[in-house]
Amino acid sequence: MDKSIIISYFKLNEKERQEHYLATNGLAFLRKGLFAVGYTHFVTLQDDGTVAAFGNNEYGQCNVGGWRNIVKVAAGDFHTAALKSDGTVYATGDNTYGQCNVAEWRDITDIFADKGFTVGVTADGKIMTTHEAKTAPQ
Repeated sequence: MDKSIIISYFKLNEKERQEHYLATNGLAFLRKGLFAVGYTHFVTLQDDGTVAAFGNNEYGQCNVGGWRNIVKVAAGDFHTAALKSDGTVYATGDNTYGQCNVAEWRDITDIFADKGFTVGVTADGKIMTTHEAKTAPQ
């Protein structure tokens, strides 16, 4: 049975502007890795291996139009990452802490993203991370 969900969010600092998106196959979107939510955007993995992103694109976190052969998506606050079927990773958006520096990654089997970092797990169980420690101003 096909279940639909409505994804709704308020744009920051514009509470009068509420945006809604209808996901006609809601259960598929909620499966692990097919749907990811950042601070002001969300990302979905499509059945054909492409990615769609919606919401605020201030840092380019929604610039996923050319991504192909994707098997999992992840979203940090202001960046998006995607695992490709060949074990490499795409990332776009805010790169203040190096969270999009994934071009050298190979043999990745799983990904995760959060504020300021992206994590990849290799086929042999190694953990890759992009986070670059920054000292907060005093």
